[in-house]
Amino acid sequence: MAIKAVFMVHATLQASTPVFACTSIAVGKDASATGYPIITHSDDSGSHTSDVRLIRIPRKKWPAGSKRPLYDWAPGYPRVVSSELSPEYAAVEGQSETVPIGHIPQVEETWAYWDAVYGIQNERGLAMGESSCGAKTVGFPASPDKPWGYNRAMIHDLSKIAMERCETARCAVETMGPIAVEQGFYSEESGEPAAPGYDGSAECVTIADGVTGEIWLFNIMTGRGNASAIWAAQRIPSDHVVPLANAFTIRKMKLNDPDNFLYSAGVTKLAEEMGWWSSRDEIAADVFDFFGAYGYTPSKEAIPPNM
Repeated sequence: MAIKAVFMVHATLQASTPVFACTSIAVGKDASATGYPIITHSDDSGSHTSDVRLIRIPRKKWPAGSKRPLYDWAPGYPRVVSSELSPEYAAVEGQSETVPIGHIPQVEETWAYWDAVYGIQNERGLAMGESSCGAKTVGFPASPDKPWGYNRAMIHDLSKIAMERCETARCAVETMGPIAVEQGFYSEESGEPAAPGYDGSAECVTIADGVTGEIWLFNIMTGRGNASAIWAAQRIPSDHVVPLANAFTIRKMKLNDPDNFLYSAGVTKLAEEMGWWSSRDEIAADVFDFFGAYGYTPSKEAIPPNM
């Protein structure tokens, strides 16, 4: 099968005033003058010392029984030290290898891709952009210094694992979602139990591929009790342009339409139990408002003065 192009634009931004708001815009192939989908991503550095390296992860075959490590990725430099991932991530100047916080079974062969803080684009034409989002749940990593954390999968690893294993946007969704449910999802912006960061506790991802030309949106948050994950994904019409700017954008999902909507098992359950959503508010029994149920809107006092 011939692989068509997907255009990927990625920028790492540093501002004089700390900025914590990555943004992604997806352009459908029929909304693009090129006839190909476009994914963009501004990676805002905030107050951290940015790791601006563009790393090539090589294609690799793995022995039977291999494990794929999961890391608690650092926000600054170096984001990870791992010669297993790539020679370009190997230790330098006395650095120590990053200790994984979990593992999943490895596949027989993984694709090559370009990597930064998140997976960018692989050799098969799969591309992603990211934007941290708010949610009504929060999760923490199962790292040695955080005894209250139970989770092992950040969007960093989820996006990279999709790059390693997938050719299509749908495959990326169907890969990242179940891993997050099994391993537990958390965001690096989740804060601590005494001061949870609900405004950055979730993730939104734009995904496109050069095989089908499809664009999918992927929204993910931690599940009940600082564990597992709740996620939803929506296929975007090819003549649409979609911005992601730090808030869930999936609204009225049709739960019986797998061609256009995918989601985690029991996606409505926590919202119903917490009183965040009721099926009585919808026009049909198979409709679920993902943002209305799980989206987080900060208080007026929490909004920075420059906004």
